[in-house]
Amino acid sequence: DTFLEELVSELKENIELFSGTEGERIERAMESIGKCPKCGEEIRANSKAYGCSGYKNGCNFVIWKTIAGKNITESQVKQLLTKKQKEVQAALQKQVN
Repeated sequence: DTFLEELVSELKENIELFSGTEGERIERAMESIGKCPKCGEEIRANSKAYGCSGYKNGCNFVIWKTIAGKNITESQVKQLLTKKQKEVQAALQKQVN
């Protein structure tokens, strides 16, 4: 059940992301997913990862969209970003195992 729920959630996110005019799609792509737990800048999605917009200032925080063969959804990243950094690390390690 969890796999199907995650799949449906990701499908809904993709439909929302790719619907609307080109300008609306670009605006949504630039929306912040949350705050970087390392430096406090905005986390944004690109084609391969959810990364910190503070990378130009040296922040290297990133959550890859695929970890150990499993897709990480935007919803999961939002949940991770709302937890303490220690909990984020534990959750990511659990995904790898």
